[in-house]
Amino acid sequence: IDLRDAKVNQLKIADRYNDIGNVLKDQGNYKEANEYFHHALNIQTKNISLNDPILIKTYHNLGSIYCLMKKYSLAFDYYEKSLEILEAYLPLQHLLLIRTYNKLGLLYYLMQNYTASFSCQKKALEIQEKILSSHHPSLATRHFNMAVALEGLKIYEEAIYHVTKAIEILQQTYRSHQHKIGNYQRYLSELRKKL
Repeated sequence: IDLRDAKVNQLKIADRYNDIGNVLKDQGNYKEANEYFHHALNIQTKNISLNDPILIKTYHNLGSIYCLMKKYSLAFDYYEKSLEILEAYLPLQHLLLIRTYNKLGLLYYLMQNYTASFSCQKKALEIQEKILSSHHPSLATRHFNMAVALEGLKIYEEAIYHVTKAIEILQQTYRSHQHKIGNYQRYLSELRKKL
């Protein structure tokens, strides 16, 4: 820590609060982790603008902890703040943008907003298709997540298309995905029963 630069020191302290919060989160101490993430945010907002990319990590941490605490509307607020900064400052193909869309998609799913969940997963897929090979396992995960959202909407034929696509992608990759392929195939069978 450079004693001559108070602002940099404060931001480093905020980083440590985030680090401690993540350790506490991993230990299941959500309330205490939340407090550390808020300490980090308080320090950061006193030293940088409210749309500074440095805040992305803290917003993600807060979104994650609120999701684990089942406080979905609060989680949503922080993921949205993160997304606004990401869209303003990072290239549209940035992996963190994909991750944020994925987290928002999950959150919408948990809130039973399946249309918004599907939309977030679709946006993430569109970015991934531009930067990953056509048989990358992450694309399979995205298609599977889209299928689950579509099932929530009772759009079974399109859900079947996406889970089938996920299976096809995984079959082109390593044998290490056999367990996941089996899970996806069982899910596909369940979807077909709903037609």
